[in-house]
Amino acid sequence: NHAAILATSVEEPIEIVIPHKVWSELEFQSKSQDSRTAYFARSVIRMLRDELTQCGSNGVPGYGNDNGKILRSQSLLQSRHASSKFLSLDRISAPTNDDHILACALLEHDHWTVSASSSGSDIAARAGGVVLVTTDGNLTCKALANKVKVYSPSSFHDYYVRRMESLRKRAVQSLAGSALRL
Repeated sequence: NHAAILATSVEEPIEIVIPHKVWSELEFQSKSQDSRTAYFARSVIRMLRDELTQCGSNGVPGYGNDNGKILRSQSLLQSRHASSKFLSLDRISAPTNDDHILACALLEHDHWTVSASSSGSDIAARAGGVVLVTTDGNLTCKALANKVKVYSPSSFHDYYVRRMESLRKRAVQSLAGSALRL
């Protein structure tokens, strides 16, 4: 019975970060001459706004809900920091929106690596990390060139479901092994 409770409660937290540049892209698309594109962009903006304004048990808007999933937006300051750290800002080759989105992922990876190092965990053995979820082929190539894992939305969903099933099975096995030792 305890194994069943543990198996259903094992969740690996996931943090979803909306790069600041995505808001510019959505705003541009919301003003599209194509009414369908404009409608979908406005729908996405409303959905993300509603999610960002919900509070979790920690009481911070946009910083989590009670099921272990966290949605937050990269701030303008964080976007500028990522740009200054990872992008060449010369006038010859101005960074694209894809470059800014990739810079966000690289900055998040730096923060994740520092967090893993300071907690004393072996980064290579630690699950998770930063992944980029996109259907953009060019952004995918840029991310892969920078050693960032990339998933399409459906493949990430499939990966996450399999990962949670694996964690639940290991939790049950661990609990069963503990019970046998008693």
